[in-house]
Amino acid sequence: MSLEGARQHVPKRDSFTLTSLATILPQCIIGSGGFAEVLLVKIDDIPFLCVLKKMLRVADHRVIKGCRKEFKMQRKLFNNPKCFNRIPRPLYILDLLDSDFKGVYGFLMEFCLGGSVRAFAKGWCADNRYIRVEEREDSDDSSSDSSSDASSIHIHFDSMLLNPVKVSALCVGMIECLDDVFTAKPRLIHRDIKPDNFLVRADPESKKCTIVLSDLGIAQIQNSISSSSVVKSFASSTLLSSSSSQPHKEDPSICGTLVYNSCEALQGMHSQESDAYSLGMTILAVFEGCDPFFHSPVLQGLKNRVEFATKLRNSILEGLGPKLSNSCLFRSLQTIEGGKYTPVFECLNDVFEGLTKVDIGKRMSVHKARERVQ
Repeated sequence: MSLEGARQHVPKRDSFTLTSLATILPQCIIGSGGFAEVLLVKIDDIPFLCVLKKMLRVADHRVIKGCRKEFKMQRKLFNNPKCFNRIPRPLYILDLLDSDFKGVYGFLMEFCLGGSVRAFAKGWCADNRYIRVEEREDSDDSSSDSSSDASSIHIHFDSMLLNPVKVSALCVGMIECLDDVFTAKPRLIHRDIKPDNFLVRADPESKKCTIVLSDLGIAQIQNSISSSSVVKSFASSTLLSSSSSQPHKEDPSICGTLVYNSCEALQGMHSQESDAYSLGMTILAVFEGCDPFFHSPVLQGLKNRVEFATKLRNSILEGLGPKLSNSCLFRSLQTIEGGKYTPVFECLNDVFEGLTKVDIGKRMSVHKARERVQ
């Protein structure tokens, strides 16, 4: 998405003073959520664009505390030599609130030129090289000679379809990124893995792209959470059928974007294994171009988050979850260039099946997934 196009839909905003010598000029909104909006900004004395994560509802001290926690975690991971290249560079906290909580509070960080993986895929992966669409047009002339074709075939390329080889490369990049973050210390549980939270750091000079992980707002450190305890809790929890599973009061630990969550995460039990499941669903979403369960009739029209989570969990337990092998774009890896990319198809399909196993004890780790794709 071009910045020019984005500006047309953004209400005019006044600049706000950073110091007596510098001002921040918002260019456009590039993301928003329940607690913050993300703006692309230009700062007078800085020669490059930055991102401002501007907090909403700043009168709530928990929002301010959460912002500081996120910035601190992002800075700690960025300073870790094992994963510094996988985290957007945090710049500094911006506190311009007055005593009445009016003003701006948030933090500035690096702007990744490629945007989110979801947006990047639609541009960089749009390719006419492999995908063709054939349309057969029947002739209206019933008296045509039997030796001539009664229909004609028009072959064209659909520019909105994606190059499956490039999409595969993006998926490998996300696996490598998350593995780098997971193997560093502190051990991170992200809790909201999805295509929007993987960013593409694109170098306009070298043309190299690096996948980085963003939005640590609800992330946790796995120092007090044992993966084995999550496995035991999930194994002993009530894995009931849809007929006996009833909606209950919303658990604040059930967080993130629900359609990417594993069964145990939908019960509030998060770990790196549940993030691995979300990574599998993220791979599916990039190939499909939409969120998992987007076409599920069971979930259509549900507004209540608790009911949605319950029915989603039941669908997964009943084996009704989406399959990567059902994606037309993904299956095309088997046929393009005479089957040259069939090994890629088999590898990514194995990884997807491993990452999205319902049984957390049998689920493939992100590190194992990385070893498999290599």
